[in-house]
Amino acid sequence: MSNKTVIGLLSPYLAPFRAYEHPATNLNLDLIVFTEHNILWKTGQVDGLVWEGTDWVKKRKPLPKSIYNRYYGAKPKTVTRLETIIGDNKIFNHVTHLDKWQVHQTLSKSSLAPFIPTTERYEPHHLIMFLEKHPRAIIKPTRGRLGIQIYLVEKEKQEYRIYHGTKYPIFTYQTKEEFLKRLEKIVDSDFLIQQYLPLSQVEGRIFDLRFLVQKNGEGLWCISGILSRLAPKYGYITNLVQKIIPGKDALQTSPTTRSVSIHTLEKLSLQAAAVLESSFGSLGELSIDLGVDIQGYPWIIEINGKPMKNMFEALRDSVLLEKVYEMPLAYAQFLTQK
Repeated sequence: MSNKTVIGLLSPYLAPFRAYEHPATNLNLDLIVFTEHNILWKTGQVDGLVWEGTDWVKKRKPLPKSIYNRYYGAKPKTVTRLETIIGDNKIFNHVTHLDKWQVHQTLSKSSLAPFIPTTERYEPHHLIMFLEKHPRAIIKPTRGRLGIQIYLVEKEKQEYRIYHGTKYPIFTYQTKEEFLKRLEKIVDSDFLIQQYLPLSQVEGRIFDLRFLVQKNGEGLWCISGILSRLAPKYGYITNLVQKIIPGKDALQTSPTTRSVSIHTLEKLSLQAAAVLESSFGSLGELSIDLGVDIQGYPWIIEINGKPMKNMFEALRDSVLLEKVYEMPLAYAQFLTQK
């Protein structure tokens, strides 16, 4: 009989998660992947795929004592129901698809408020007033759509421009009425207006810094990895990635960010994770995107509840890659001992 700790991974589909095989073996875990349809509520068991160190085997097991939620969305009803059986805060990542407006409101009420760009819900008249104070603004959906529907708008004298993806406008209007009529066709009340930030550059490209913040095997938030996303030279946002380099390299290369301490940025990331967890419920990992403007001032641009850990493959650091996949399993193991 196996004496390994059983850890659950709640997934929208039943399939092996190859990236977690080696970390699970290192931690001496039986990792069981299952969907909500594999739960046997009456018996308190689950049918799933179990990584046993050499292969994935379909087995029936008792419900794990801790579960890593990999659904992309708001807290699913299944998580709430599971918690009534295995206990509160034994399932982490209650929410993985974060609402940007809720995140903004939460962080704005904390000590991190000075590092949050001015943001409002999209309303046509709000935008016109916003552009009187900030000649350029970003319009983006409240929930992430992989950077597809992020627009830059600006007002220069009596001319209004709309940009999409590049520094070259796709629409130019002489009146606010024409400008707003066009926007009505592409954005709605589920969008946000955000202050445009003139970010620092590397190699003629703007960049941000992505901090992967995860709970460790002692239940504490820590920084697992840092990378920098460089936009195309024609781009105004970093969601469209041209190149990925180590975060520290970007800070040291850009002349406007050399005075910014990596320690300061790490501290902001850890604070943001703690603030959001206190509001959103049990979390175990977040990716936090920070930007440094051309004055050397840091900003919290965006936070993702289901980080794309495979992005770190671009750094070609096998030790780092092992760490980012092992950390959530180590945290799940910690939860089984509480």
